[in-house]
Amino acid sequence: MYDRALLALDGLRGNLKERSVHYNSEMDKKLDAEVKLLRDVRRGIDSDEFTFFIQPRCDINTGKIISGEALVRWNHRERGFVSPGEFIPVLEKSGLTLIVDQLIWEKVIAWQGKRIKDGDECIPVSINLTRADLFSIDVKKTLKDLCEKYKVPRRLIMIEISDKTYNDVDKEILAMIKEISDAGFPLIIDGFGSGYSSMIMLQAVQPEVITFNMKVLNDEEGHITKAAVILHTVANCVQVMDIPLIVKMVETDEHEQYLKKFGCRYAQGYHYYKPMDVSSLEKIIKVRENVDYSGIKGWLEEANEEPEEPETSVIENSKGKNFFREIVDIRRQVRRKVGAE
Repeated sequence: MYDRALLALDGLRGNLKERSVHYNSEMDKKLDAEVKLLRDVRRGIDSDEFTFFIQPRCDINTGKIISGEALVRWNHRERGFVSPGEFIPVLEKSGLTLIVDQLIWEKVIAWQGKRIKDGDECIPVSINLTRADLFSIDVKKTLKDLCEKYKVPRRLIMIEISDKTYNDVDKEILAMIKEISDAGFPLIIDGFGSGYSSMIMLQAVQPEVITFNMKVLNDEEGHITKAAVILHTVANCVQVMDIPLIVKMVETDEHEQYLKKFGCRYAQGYHYYKPMDVSSLEKIIKVRENVDYSGIKGWLEEANEEPEEPETSVIENSKGKNFFREIVDIRRQVRRKVGAE
């Protein structure tokens, strides 16, 4: 009786809408399935069944790949590839995320190292860090050692910090993240604008890239809602700070049109490329026209790339100055004041 009550109570965790719950036999079935999956996960770790796919990130103006994100995948020996939505919660609940994360980090860095050894050019690839990683191991030392082992420049390994990692504005976490960034690993703040914590992160560290998730703007049918003003606001904010913005989960022409409307340049999603194994990615980036190895550029760098603006975008004031250039100057002044320059 007591065990069943605990099992029912476990189903309430994180659910703020319900105040009570009743036990039913389906809960036992769910628990049995989780236990079996956990056994399979442990065996999968021992059997090296966990690998990574990479989802490219693109310049929407050219369609060229500028970087990628490494995503964990589980190739089950009997079931084939298991949905991340099925096994990742089990990893998190069991504490095995730390082990799998380190496996993926090494595989990503080893792959980059092999390409360098073979004389191939590399795109920067981001790996994900969790709170468990930061509190359980010396992440900075682990990554430095791996880069040294496989002779990979740190600039090619981008560190992606999700809002789940820093959402309680923990000063200790911010200090650890800053140390990793200061060691030469480019920092990505994932899910920017999802809460107050995003602003705290910007005060503590200077990220190379910020991402915004398109799904927060979609209605149930995947169409953009009036909440698109959020994306517009985020785009304006990072423009002033001169931090490149990558919009994730771009899946339709409608999504892309909104990005262009708000001046966004970089995107990631099924509209461009789905996550793929490294052999498939290598076939794509082997064609040089598919890749921009100059990487992600800041807003000011983009402005300085173009010596002259098209006539349709030039607004002259009474002194005849280019209004666009004045905006650039204002951004530089703001960045100096907040210590970004």
